[in-house]
Amino acid sequence: MVKRHIAPIRQGRSLQRRQGRRAAEPVVLVACEGDTERAYFEAVRAALRLRTVDIPGEAVGHDPLGLVDYARGRHRHSGGYDHIICAFDRDTHARFGAAREKIRKLTVEGKLPIIEAVTIPAFEFWILLHFERTTAPFGNADAVIARLKNANHIPDYEKADAALCRELAERMENAIANAVWLNEEAKKDGFANPFTNMHLALELLKKLASA
Repeated sequence: MVKRHIAPIRQGRSLQRRQGRRAAEPVVLVACEGDTERAYFEAVRAALRLRTVDIPGEAVGHDPLGLVDYARGRHRHSGGYDHIICAFDRDTHARFGAAREKIRKLTVEGKLPIIEAVTIPAFEFWILLHFERTTAPFGNADAVIARLKNANHIPDYEKADAALCRELAERMENAIANAVWLNEEAKKDGFANPFTNMHLALELLKKLASA
């Protein structure tokens, strides 16, 4: 496959809500733990032509719990968001479970309009779902990347490839359908690896785009 040399998607200007300046369209914060997740959501934002989705480009925490704390602080100091998406993966993060629990608590208490977009073991598994269905467990990101390459889905896969993410955005419906299928299989068989609920974030963005 020919190596891509397409410039990355430009970071959109900040869209956080300011007091007294309420936007007509819902304002969404997408806080991403990794560069690949950020490039993917930027591609989805462009594909869906969403104008009020804020995807910060700066460092937003070095682990999932730090990401949740960042989103909470940004919501508090910006004037608020209508929806907040926190995208992170399991990888080797020690505070992965703590981050998910904090999101649940904030949601139950009604303190933050936040949902998680989680992938186990790594974000590359969500990428894999754009091409195939599988319930096979993966030990880490490298194992999923090997699958992407060996199955000839993306032989030249590299992280944070903006051009690739634009291509993936065109296949998001396939990934959503495969994620729904995976969740049904997990309910029947009780496995926790692989797992993703990324499709919930994509469904939310699609709903906002069609409103």
